[in-house]
Amino acid sequence: MWAMRGKARDRNAMTGIPYRQAIRNACAAFRKPPIRRQLMRFLEPANRHIDRVFIHSSATKAKMDIGRKEIDRWHRERGWSGIGYHLVIRRDGSTEIGRDVDTAGAHARGHNTGSIGVVMVGGLSDDGGSEANFTGAQFKTLRRVVDEMITTYPGVTVMGHRNVAPTACPSFDVLRWLKTGEVEP
Repeated sequence: MWAMRGKARDRNAMTGIPYRQAIRNACAAFRKPPIRRQLMRFLEPANRHIDRVFIHSSATKAKMDIGRKEIDRWHRERGWSGIGYHLVIRRDGSTEIGRDVDTAGAHARGHNTGSIGVVMVGGLSDDGGSEANFTGAQFKTLRRVVDEMITTYPGVTVMGHRNVAPTACPSFDVLRWLKTGEVEP
């Protein structure tokens, strides 16, 4: 083995991956857990009482594929400690963890204690009005997340932000969607 020279010695014999790349891959895996593992942590019961889940829209146009990073920056610019939502559902249906579920959110004034905030990216038409311009992938993910929330927090009430505030957010009737699967403004 010590007689090997050059590039052959610098690669893992079983995988053929260069050792330095394998080490970088292993380190990256520890720095940022995969989204699936992050979502599983998110769906573990919080260390606080949860009785409501609020669905929000990011109030962005369909062309804007933003995520946790951008929303966090916007909320910090408003003087908040960071992103106010606990979960972000991106345009492609993928999820990003926002605020830790053990910490009260900043997403529904007067209703943050005992609640979790889920935001779907979109909800604004090109002319600036409210529009349910979410993708099928987003609704599929939302259904999965809501089902998991109901399992994790028995008796939880799921509703839209507009059910407790004078706003169009999240641009569709969440209660109707939960009952019928139909998206109505």
